[in-house]
Amino acid sequence: MGSSNRQTMLQESDRRLPNARGTLIPLANGEEWLFSALQISLSADGLTVPKIDLELNSIFDGISTEGRVNLTDIWTVGQVLLSSNYNLSDDEVGELFEFKTGTETQNFADEVLSHILFLDSKSKGLIDWVRASLLANRIDPRLLSLRDLPHVLETLVATNRAIPLSKFADACRQSKERDFLDSLV
Repeated sequence: MGSSNRQTMLQESDRRLPNARGTLIPLANGEEWLFSALQISLSADGLTVPKIDLELNSIFDGISTEGRVNLTDIWTVGQVLLSSNYNLSDDEVGELFEFKTGTETQNFADEVLSHILFLDSKSKGLIDWVRASLLANRIDPRLLSLRDLPHVLETLVATNRAIPLSKFADACRQSKERDFLDSLV
């Protein structure tokens, strides 16, 4: 994964496809490139669009069983998400992923993992709890009036179909405290 002296002058703006969207991630050429936004699809073909189901499973298994991630999975996910937004050959993607071993490679892996596992630092709040409660119960929020929303949520909690808002708030508070403590270390 060492840096190559033969790198071409790839320009992000020259290769971007129309309607590209996602998250900017710095690559080996020093520019930030847009990694495709990961979407959920409940089709028979799989869960993710662009398709990274196998790699996502492998990453999750690696984290949960071994506490680490296979870099091949990170590279594959990166290639799929980058290629969804740009007109690039496999060799050009390879050039963009030519990081020095160590810190550069770790930073790239962390960026990709944060992107696909939605590990953002945005705090969660009431809107997130409402959205999760309705989605988990297959309730289309467009069918509810704002007046009915508190009663629907109250019923979901009373019937154990949603967690109480207080438990959600406690979990959010604990997560913020963990993030704060981790930042001190």
